[in-house]
Amino acid sequence: MSHNWFLNRFWIRNSFVTQSITKFNTKLAVKFGGTLEKSKFEGKMKYPKITFFVFILWICGIYLIFKIGEKESEINDKLLKNNVEIIGIIESIQISNNHCFAIIHLKNIKTNTKIFNQKLNKKYFPYAIRNGKSEIYAHICNFENIGDTLTLKSNEKIIMISQNSNIKKSIRDIGIVREETDMNFIKLNTKLYK
Repeated sequence: MSHNWFLNRFWIRNSFVTQSITKFNTKLAVKFGGTLEKSKFEGKMKYPKITFFVFILWICGIYLIFKIGEKESEINDKLLKNNVEIIGIIESIQISNNHCFAIIHLKNIKTNTKIFNQKLNKKYFPYAIRNGKSEIYAHICNFENIGDTLTLKSNEKIIMISQNSNIKKSIRDIGIVREETDMNFIKLNTKLYK
């Protein structure tokens, strides 16, 4: 019996609170010249649901982009692990207008491969070898000097440029060339495959 009395008392108290809040809202709405209509509040929950749904789709899209990029990066890493090493003297440098992308022409090269074609399906290796000369395709913003020694290690994905004038070395990363503007620059300016 006391249990039912408690539940009834709790229900009455809660319904009293609900009625009081509704009366207060109605008085407040009438006081400011309006009426309390349900239609004003019915559509308000739509936008947070839509926003949440768009946010979840955005997160999924970002995740997929990273996964695809990660997979392509793994493939490119495997392609570059081909034991190609080149040492040569910088003969000339051609720099494009696209983020310091350059073709470095080498002479007097020493390499463990006599011929290496740079072209892949819709992308380029960062180097080419032919007829005792080589080209390196990389981003070089600092101007290197003609006559400096360049060492390429494909397995490590780096090039080292040793300045002959002051024995200073700079190390740069290399990678598969995939950007359309860079590939067009290679096609137009290569000296090895014309």
